[in-house]
Amino acid sequence: MRIRVTFTRETYILLLLTLCAFAAGINVNSNLLLLVFTSFLSLFLVSPFLALFSLQGVTARRDLPKRCIEGKEFSYAYELRCVGWLPKTLIRVEEVGDTGFSGASALRLERVGATRLQAAGIAERRGVVRLEGIRFSTTFPFGLMKISISRSLPDSLLAAPRYAKISMPWGGSSGLQAGWTGAPAGRTGRGEEFYGVRELLPGETPHRIHWKWTAKRRQIMVIKEEEVRGGPLGLYLDLLGKAPGEAFEDLMRYAASLCYSLLCEGAVITVLWAEKERWFLGEQLRGLEGLNQVLDGLALASPKKSFPVSSSLSLLHSIPNWLVLSSDETPSLPFFLETSEVDSARPEL
Repeated sequence: MRIRVTFTRETYILLLLTLCAFAAGINVNSNLLLLVFTSFLSLFLVSPFLALFSLQGVTARRDLPKRCIEGKEFSYAYELRCVGWLPKTLIRVEEVGDTGFSGASALRLERVGATRLQAAGIAERRGVVRLEGIRFSTTFPFGLMKISISRSLPDSLLAAPRYAKISMPWGGSSGLQAGWTGAPAGRTGRGEEFYGVRELLPGETPHRIHWKWTAKRRQIMVIKEEEVRGGPLGLYLDLLGKAPGEAFEDLMRYAASLCYSLLCEGAVITVLWAEKERWFLGEQLRGLEGLNQVLDGLALASPKKSFPVSSSLSLLHSIPNWLVLSSDETPSLPFFLETSEVDSARPEL
């Protein structure tokens, strides 16, 4: 525990008045001015002790989310509890060090139960965000001095690469690749099966005009296709021989964006990349749960020098279609992809 004292503007003003009262009291031999001097001096002596005793009874706990996105602000909370007879007022909670996390303040803490303070933070980079400690500070009771106490409170959360919805690197909005067969999604979209008709939109190129309905409605009507939900797709992220840096981070963001776009469209994907001693493998991922698993993995991904040895990937031979994400024109493929049908996609770095 470390204690720090910071003088405020009011401190210097009161100090100047104290010196003036002392000098005037000595020169004119006035007991009243000496009493004023003694009163001002007592404020200096009492303030830090009262503030220190007030902070001694405050404890805190962070309520962090499981993950955040790099470069995007997220909210979290402090849960403060207090004991002791001194009032707990004008309490501010801050993170120790330059963490990019803003502080939160409370005018008064509740003596019964917990006081919850909302705060915000930004993770500047992908990976594990480590928080070492917190600092309590107060200007209680007279606002003359700011007393701070730092306490160790280690905590951490994952910062996933930022992502956005992007267009697919091949045809089809739901992860459908040429030659695949998938199940109808029951809604309009890209596909080959008839789903209905609609009016031609202004500025739209006529596509598959439905002549019967056009003649009946006396305006151009086009066919709506039924979206086909994509079948299982394998995504392999090539991390071999890559150097850490901004290009590698762009590859992480592209992978997160691609998985986000596929999973939002209802695709089923299997994601794979080489870890230090093993493989990161997410099989048959779908929806929000699948996206969270991918983001947690990408938050900790790092460049690799060689393929790990593992015999648990035999089931991946059953996935005939793979998409390889790499920053190189000739990606390094693992042994089980050498006989599969592979397409590659490169982010615009």
